[in-house]
Parts: sequence; structure tokens; C-alpha cells
Amino acid sequence: MKPILICGYPRSGTSYLAVQLWKNFGKKILSEPLYINLLIELQQLKRGNEKVGNIAHPYFSKQERLALLLPYLENFGDKIFEIVRKYSPSILLNKHTFIYPYEMLVKYFEHFKGYHIKEVRLHLYLGDSFFKENWDIYFIIRHPIDVFMSILKVNKFGKGKFHKLWYLIKNLGRKVENFYINSLKTSFNIWWLIDSATELYYATGIGSPPKTFIEYFVYAWTVSNYIAVNSVPENHIIVYEKPKTYYRLPIKFYDPIRVKIYPKAREDLQYEFERAAKRLNLENEYNYLLKFFD
Repeated sequence: MKPILICGYPRSGTSYLAVQLWKNFGKKILSEPLYINLLIELQQLKRGNEKVGNIAHPYFSKQERLALLLPYLENFGDKIFEIVRKYSPSILLNKHTFIYPYEMLVKYFEHFKGYHIKEVRLHLYLGDSFFKENWDIYFIIRHPIDVFMSILKVNKFGKGKFHKLWYLIKNLGRKVENFYINSLKTSFNIWWLIDSATELYYATGIGSPPKTFIEYFVYAWTVSNYIAVNSVPENHIIVYEKPKTYYRLPIKFYDPIRVKIYPKAREDLQYEFERAAKRLNLENEYNYLLKFFD
């Protein structure tokens, strides 16, 4: 049986699934080999810092957080530092997006054949022969507004700041929105979202270039997910909000399936997201993806 590869957009439930893989297969699961800070966090873990992962996974237990990193050291020992330093495309190119030279990806992931993998940056490569031949690929998709809210929440973008931003967008125009977001890019660690959308546009040529923060998000979510769901069989697609679809994975679930929905945000943001998709000339692709949540 091939090992499992789980992919999904950030904040779509991939880490929960990775923990379930760990509870099924032990140390044979590797989480996010393309994570740009993987080397730093592994070095911290090696030195005894067991608080790694606190920001990205604040609701996981200590044991669950460590399960997303410790298997690298358990399987490879100190050799993992050389592998990540020499072969990780994220480190070699100093970027944290969805676009990598295919040859670099293959050379890096050659080291991880035989292991179950959780990744959030392989959307464009799930249909490629190397990954299809070596892994049984599953993809998880989550409603865009829930993903958006989860990103804001995990990056400490509190309710008050979000409402302030929303007031600016609605009442003072997009120039102010862009100014406000640019001032927040570093402090709230959301620079990757803007970079990802920009790179996706120039790499794929799909739709029109995004210009506002909402458009950057809608573009990145729509294009990456659209390519991914069309690269895997339908019975290998897991819908975050539909627990029954989780059982398409050939594993046992040891914990309750975690689903977090933001109904008020969906109501408030639905029109803005749909309008952004239309401005981006992605209306068909966006609506196609929304059908998964019917």
C-alpha cells in the first residue's frame, strides 16, 4: 500500500488529519516538509525547546504539536538538518508560496518516499507523475470565508482590528485598505498570502491580477484549490465541513472530527468574496468550488 499524502490550503484542517495519521502510523508521518521555518524549529526542538508550533497550532496538546515535528528527528536523526538545508526549495529559494521548480521538489521529496506526508503547498503538483506514483493523494477543501477568518485569527488579527479594517474597506475605499494591509504585513505574518497570489497569477495566467487584500486571498484560494481538486479523484476529496467525507481516508479516527464554521462572517463577507471573484475573472472557478459545500 502506498503511503498517504494529504494536501490542503493552509487553515483547512490538514494538521488535524496529520495528527490522525500519526495516531495510526506513528513516526512514519512527516508534516510540511516545505515549511520555510522547518529547519529552525527542528533545531529548537533538538535543543530541548518543546514549545515549537505554539502559534500555528494553539489548540493542539503538547504531544500533538510535537507529533508534527518529532518524527523528522526520530526517522533521520541529525541527517535531517543536512537534507532540509541542502534540498528544501523553500530554503534554497527563500520563499514560502505554491510555486517551486519541479526538479527541486522531486530531489527533495525523494528523501521522504515511504513516509506519510501532510503538506499545504503542493496544490499545483498533485497530478504530476512523481507524487502520484509514490503516494496515495487526498485533498481537503474548506469554505473560503472560514479559511480567511481562521488565518486572521491565528495571526492575532483580533476582532477589533478586523472590524476596523472592514470599516476602512467599506467606507474609505481600497487605497486605504491596501495602505492598512501593507502596514500589517510583517507584524501579522500574512505576507505569504500576497506573495502566493502574485506568484500564482504569473505562473498560471489564470484570471486577472489581484489588487486588494480580499482579492489576493480569493485569488490564491480559488486558483490553488481549483487546480488541486481537478488533480485528484473525486473520492479522494475531503470537505472540511462534511465529516462523512473524512472517512474516505483509509485510517481510524481517534479524536472527534474538528469543524469550526463562521456563520456571521459568511453572511457579512459573501458578497465581497463573490464580487472579488468576478473582478478577478474567476467567477466560474469560484462557483465551481463552492458547490463542494452544498
